[in-house]
Amino acid sequence: MQFSRVCKRIVGIDLEEKDLELNPYIHEACVGSIERLPFPDSSFNLITAQMVIEHLANPSEVVGECARVLAPGGAFLALTPNLKNLLVAAASGIPNAIKRAFTWRAQSRDPHDIFPTHYRMNTSATLEKTLANAGMQVEFIEYINGSPDLAFVPVLNKIEQLIRAMQPETFRSDLLVLARKPFTHA
Repeated sequence: MQFSRVCKRIVGIDLEEKDLELNPYIHEACVGSIERLPFPDSSFNLITAQMVIEHLANPSEVVGECARVLAPGGAFLALTPNLKNLLVAAASGIPNAIKRAFTWRAQSRDPHDIFPTHYRMNTSATLEKTLANAGMQVEFIEYINGSPDLAFVPVLNKIEQLIRAMQPETFRSDLLVLARKPFTHA
């Protein structure tokens, strides 16, 4: 990851110390909750959340904490599934226990690394509203297609490719958002 080579300080936060130990990109590990960040106000210039937002039970609380610890002019960059995408919308209706078993088998992922999803801030409208309520200004939201989810089953992979080819831009699989905490004027 390029960030780890150019940033002076990269802090990772997780509830599990062993997960932090496995991350080769962070400079500092912090065991803690993203709902109550254990950092002083204005501590960071950039906060990233890659495939995290969909797992938040209380996104307003987490975004508020991110705004608090961002320095004025600091940026919040996030990548998350787009709930308007047909496959993401379908997945949102599947109980977490079934998704967990399916993901474990299909992607050979450790069940410990498969988290419940809530999709409470997974449209451009909910992203904009939640970020604005936390005092951040959205600079852009891009609709992108991430990695194919169904590549492991050839027939389903073909269906996914057809859906991707026919869908409007706003129905792409993922949302990339950049928001900024404004500079305060004295």
